[in-house]
Amino acid sequence: MSWLVALMAIIMGTVVLIRKMELQAQQRGKVQQEVWQRLELLEATQKEMLKRIEHLEAIVVSEMWDAFHTEDIPRKSLSPPMEQQTPAAQVAEMARRLEGGSGS
Repeated sequence: MSWLVALMAIIMGTVVLIRKMELQAQQRGKVQQEVWQRLELLEATQKEMLKRIEHLEAIVVSEMWDAFHTEDIPRKSLSPPMEQQTPAAQVAEMARRLEGGSGS
């Protein structure tokens, strides 16, 4: 009879262990589902931001192009690209931009 008590204890210990593992698996599943939902939300947000950036780039380029060709902005006020300037001119241009000058 004492072996029956030992057998029941082993069986109950196994049942409790299996139940704990099931609960942990459920929790991991919930966490994984949350992670996938957040990932989908981040991907959607990234696509939205990329669209916005493309629209802003188009607006800026369009306005600059129109201003340049309608002479609203004198051509000599536009600085040449940084890579075409001397190092001293590049430093001066960066300083002017940092101070909020007309180079930006």
